[in-house]
Amino acid sequence: MYENKYSIYITCDSISKEEQEQFDTDRIDVVTTSPEAKKRVICISDSKQVLNEMMDKQIPVIAYVPNDEVSGELMSARYAIDCLNAIDYNYIDLVYHRTYMLPMMIAQTERLIIRELSEKDANQVKQIFEDKSIARIATGLYNEEEELKHSLRRYYRENYQFFEYGYWGIFHRQNDEMIGLAGFSNSSGNECLELGYAIRTDYRHKGYAQEAVLSILSYITRKKMGNTIEAVVEKGNVSSIKLLKAVGFTRVKEEMIEDMTSLRYEYCR
Repeated sequence: MYENKYSIYITCDSISKEEQEQFDTDRIDVVTTSPEAKKRVICISDSKQVLNEMMDKQIPVIAYVPNDEVSGELMSARYAIDCLNAIDYNYIDLVYHRTYMLPMMIAQTERLIIRELSEKDANQVKQIFEDKSIARIATGLYNEEEELKHSLRRYYRENYQFFEYGYWGIFHRQNDEMIGLAGFSNSSGNECLELGYAIRTDYRHKGYAQEAVLSILSYITRKKMGNTIEAVVEKGNVSSIKLLKAVGFTRVKEEMIEDMTSLRYEYCR
């Protein structure tokens, strides 16, 4: 039995009982009564009224729109499908986390957990941003003019919910302490993602950066995000240059960025 099992409540006459039986019952239950505040439940419906009722109860919803007949009445739902085959456990897990703005797990290694950040991480984020080298790589994550929890909620909406990527927290598995950030940004507006990472000063030179970067490169490749992945480092940053080469980046050019000689690298998938 899976610990994180979900229930789905389906109110679509056009979906047969046989179709509903396709789900992995070890991970997903189909319920027949309207949920109230049941934990880990998702509603699938083709009714605007039902979708609105569920959203009013703060229950995650998925609109059912068969045959690509997109209905404006159902578009208040963030997520929509045209057949049940489009749904699996990972999709339901995503809808649940995004509805409640919960942090998604990105990767786990022997020593690290890399995951999205939420407002509950505010204290650790504040501490880690006291290190200016970390604050510099994730300019959109923490705006000193905003209250920190508001910044983290905004970042969640504008990056994790919209793009499905951003900068993620690196946490040590032994004590759940946040030791750095790693992730991707896209300032150019094209399909190129730019890698960024930074480890807290007292955790450097222990291989954590390479461990984290390898895991998120694997994640972003598996998710097929971005046509290319690049990284930009200062020409004299020997440690970062060594790391980029070790994880599969190749130098493509030297350029001036904000009066600083920088090297641009591209990831070889």
